[in-house]
Amino acid sequence: MIMTEVLPPTPGDTALITKSGALVALRSVGGAWRVLDDINAGDPAPSLAGLPEMDDFDGPPRPGAVRIRIGSVDYELAGGELSRYAPDGELLSSVALPMDPLIAAVHRAGPGAVSRFEHFSRQRQHLQCLAYDERRNRIIAWAWLLPGWVMAIGLDGAIEWATVPTIDCCNFVCLLPREDVVVHLSSCGSQVTFISGDGATQAVRKFEAPPTSIYPDGEGGVVVAFVEGGIAGFDVLGAQKWALDCPRVRSVVADAGVLYAVMSTGPGLLEVNALEVGE
Repeated sequence: MIMTEVLPPTPGDTALITKSGALVALRSVGGAWRVLDDINAGDPAPSLAGLPEMDDFDGPPRPGAVRIRIGSVDYELAGGELSRYAPDGELLSSVALPMDPLIAAVHRAGPGAVSRFEHFSRQRQHLQCLAYDERRNRIIAWAWLLPGWVMAIGLDGAIEWATVPTIDCCNFVCLLPREDVVVHLSSCGSQVTFISGDGATQAVRKFEAPPTSIYPDGEGGVVVAFVEGGIAGFDVLGAQKWALDCPRVRSVVADAGVLYAVMSTGPGLLEVNALEVGE
């Protein structure tokens, strides 16, 4: 740990900190950046790390976006339809997804997945989580609820592949485009699954303590945070690179070998930490 700065626990605040861990500026929701008066302008800071805006820190982290922008078009997935919108909200088109690949993946996952898929069928009408896979120019969609499926969808609505890493809920996805890997985390399933760009499972890591969130580490792997505190780094084959005991982590940004983490250190307290970790 290089340095710790205490942040006001205001929902929606964004922070900028230097690579030495110094807190430089804060921005509230909809507001302008406020540079802190005690920052020395001559202090060497080759770059700044932006920690993303956070919701109420007492609630669960958001699993992903439900509408993403690719170029000048917004995409949304709900009710088995992939919809395209103009920036002003005008509906441009909708296409029904062929659900056979997903249904086949659910059946491959076993009777438990089939039962939950059928029981929670109405949940497929809800907005699903999306991320843009820039390397392959496609959308990665996944179910926050159960069973925890993942699909690769072309911008034309064609399903390239579908898989069901877990039958449990509370699911997140982290994309590693350079490595062509999709990393799926199931908090209730207490596991992280590493999926190749072609949809094949490369590795599965199971944990005793439930993981809560996942972030790219900037060096071709991921950082996994756990509900009881602590974070660990893994490569794309699921091998653990390092582990660190620390309070519960709310958000992580990686930049040039340094991890910037927001941690919950007590009721009403958040800390920004600049961390150096290694194998």
